[in-house]
Amino acid sequence: MILEFISGDRMKREKVLVVNDESRQRKVFVKMLKQSGYGVFEAERPEKVLEYIRKHKIDVVLLDILMPGKAGFKCLEEIQKENSKTPVILMSGADIDNRMIDLLKKGSIAHFRKPILRGKLDRLIKKTLNEANRR
Repeated sequence: MILEFISGDRMKREKVLVVNDESRQRKVFVKMLKQSGYGVFEAERPEKVLEYIRKHKIDVVLLDILMPGKAGFKCLEEIQKENSKTPVILMSGADIDNRMIDLLKKGSIAHFRKPILRGKLDRLIKKTLNEANRR
């Protein structure tokens, strides 16, 4: 399920797509990002992520890598094949393992373990966007 654009109080040019199969967690991220002023989109499932990246010119994707099956890993591969310029920040409720380290080496710019404080998430997104703009 893809939901429509949710604007923050202070509009910034940056648009963030949150991809997480857990509704409650997804809503927490949406709320934090809105409070930081980002334009926010959300997706429960990764099937239409590429369509959203193209249609809405998403600036950064927050991707839950450990979704049922291999959904998160497959989604990351598809984003990288389609548009390597769109930075992806991996998130996980588990410790970073060797699979995720390999993914980070293959093009994902950053990662964090859930939960995360709003200020730290905001700094991570800004850093990620700066690094992506230098590529």
